[in-house]
Amino acid sequence: MVAEALNISDKLFKEPFLAPGFEFEGLMELLEDYEDCKSILIVGHEPDLGLAAGELLCLDEARPLKKAELVQIDIED
Repeated sequence: MVAEALNISDKLFKEPFLAPGFEFEGLMELLEDYEDCKSILIVGHEPDLGLAAGELLCLDEARPLKKAELVQIDIED
């Protein structure tokens, strides 16, 4: 739905790795596969995305996400 709304359906990739219960270390490996991309939109469910957001933001605990919430995280080299 998001890809259609943004008119980027041709750039949509389904990554089975992001199924519920995914591991953060694997997410980082997956992001390396897309290092040439300027931006990446990851869609998923709680608590996995909140845990990943907390890790990416270097928080002491998970960053729980509300239903349909978006979080932009800029990662510098």
